[in-house]
Amino acid sequence: MKFENNFFGFNDYGTIFTDIMIEPKEVPSPQNSTAPAPQHNTHQRYDQIDWERSLWDKEVLVMSEPGSAIENALTRLSAHFEALSIIDQPRSALRCAKYADGLKSIFVMDLDTLPSDGDAVPKLLHLRRASPGLTTIIVSSHFHHNDTTLERRAIADCSLRMPISDSELLRGMGLACRNTNLRLKGEFFS
Repeated sequence: MKFENNFFGFNDYGTIFTDIMIEPKEVPSPQNSTAPAPQHNTHQRYDQIDWERSLWDKEVLVMSEPGSAIENALTRLSAHFEALSIIDQPRSALRCAKYADGLKSIFVMDLDTLPSDGDAVPKLLHLRRASPGLTTIIVSSHFHHNDTTLERRAIADCSLRMPISDSELLRGMGLACRNTNLRLKGEFFS
């Protein structure tokens, strides 16, 4: 493989692009129609990026009770992140999330750990206004299904039903990061 100008970025249309030059191993011929076509610039749509693999540089902040299902799952998956912090006090967790580097952090809020006084939505709205770049995921055993759309974008980038498998959790976290980027760009599609 020959690398020319190793540049990586996004264009205005949300397409990820590189200037990596790839020399094909096999040149297509009429006799061999299954050979790959020569490629000069690789392009991948922004919404087709493998977001599960892009979590390695994220700091994950978790508001959860000690020993909860989400804490155990994220602890098992901690090798996929740069850092994992679990905070069991809602006020402290929200303060840490508010001042976290929004572009580098993911905040996971376990709604099952909060008192059922309906106070979660105002707290999440305040957090969204204070730190709009923060990827926010809400988890609860009371959700009927995982929602990785931007339906709840006012308070969260993704909502996940507990219990959840490790692979679905990684997928949900990756899609939440994608949703954050789309939300910040103003493109509300899933």
